[in-house]
Amino acid sequence: MSLFLFSCSDDDSGVIADANEPEEEANGRYIIMSSERAVGGDVAYMSVYDALPTGEIENASTGTTQVNSYGRFNTYKDKWAFKKKKFTGETGIVRYSMNESGTLDLDGFISTETSPNYAILDDTHGYYYDSADGDRTIGTFNPTTMARTGELTIADEIFGNELDIYEIAVGTKTMIISKEKLFVNVEYAVIEDDGVAPEGVYIPKFTMLIINTETNEVEKKIRHTAAIFDQGHGSTTEFSASLVDEDGDIYMSTHALFAGRNTYLDPSYGSPRACVFKIEYDDLDFDQDWVLKGADIQGGASSDNYVVWSMALDSDGTLYVNCSKDVILDDFSNLLSNIYYPYIIDKQTRAATIIDAPATNFGHADGNLYSMNGEVYYQFKDPDNAKGGYYLLNSDGTAAEEVFSVTDTYPRALGYLEIQ
Repeated sequence: MSLFLFSCSDDDSGVIADANEPEEEANGRYIIMSSERAVGGDVAYMSVYDALPTGEIENASTGTTQVNSYGRFNTYKDKWAFKKKKFTGETGIVRYSMNESGTLDLDGFISTETSPNYAILDDTHGYYYDSADGDRTIGTFNPTTMARTGELTIADEIFGNELDIYEIAVGTKTMIISKEKLFVNVEYAVIEDDGVAPEGVYIPKFTMLIINTETNEVEKKIRHTAAIFDQGHGSTTEFSASLVDEDGDIYMSTHALFAGRNTYLDPSYGSPRACVFKIEYDDLDFDQDWVLKGADIQGGASSDNYVVWSMALDSDGTLYVNCSKDVILDDFSNLLSNIYYPYIIDKQTRAATIIDAPATNFGHADGNLYSMNGEVYYQFKDPDNAKGGYYLLNSDGTAAEEVFSVTDTYPRALGYLEIQ
């Protein structure tokens, strides 16, 4: 496909008519985000369908919304879709809604100086991190009016003498709402003296603060005991690598790809490896025994780094994980190969079952698994053969059914919005 075969307008949108669409669903519309392989840079498209299409579809058509390509979009209660950057490049919390005509409107924007991290509690309360506000400051906003409402700064006494040793920031990568609690990561950087680190000083293992959303006060500081030092993929991506189940328990993943480059990891901890780990909500603490490495999924040596990248939950609470079937080499030469498959994980035993689906490419800032309307969809990308699309995964772990495909295009995200 060529960019010049259709017309797009910045942040304008319209419903795409497609011969492969099923009957129209009156209460909402489906959104498919894709980016054209031949057009590099920041160009992507959000296309609206009356119903989830089947067969082969086009990348974009007249009225498609042109958006920034980095990361996917996230939906909230089927009401709004959010991104972190406008097509024109301004960073912030960008909101799209489905209007009465069944088309997308960019109808809300909170400008930030840097790419924000955010979490939404309810229709009128949300939290965000913008490093320009301060390393330990979390802003608040109203998702309905898309207006800033205040900020909270984490008190120094939460960290005590750690502030003498480390530069500390909160909410930089992880910001999760579970029930009435806000969970944010703590990021540590060793304070150097003229470029030299103090002898024997290492960064702590993965640490989080638990904040009461009624009082905006820190209730607890928790730390994992395993060799986990990082979580999520940074504030520039829409893909947070975390899930919350119906009990409020939180599942998070770490890819550990760059752990070897951090000179401030205590070597006695061993090499960090990609894994999924858990917070037990009833205990408001990490379940130190619930750690699932990529090596556990693949039956490999614990020192091998099989990358866990994407996760999803269906309406029954079944956990799906996307994991590389090969060890990721130290030089990352196979990182972008089609070696990633979907698995179902038994949350009690942590046993993994591979789903019969084609291998896909590295998930980048999108992730390869999406929950929509209670079901889980698997993003298939095969750059070598210029193919892509989505598969529907069944919960018994035996099959994946192709829903639709796109040619010469990267699928990026899938979602559903009710008409507002």
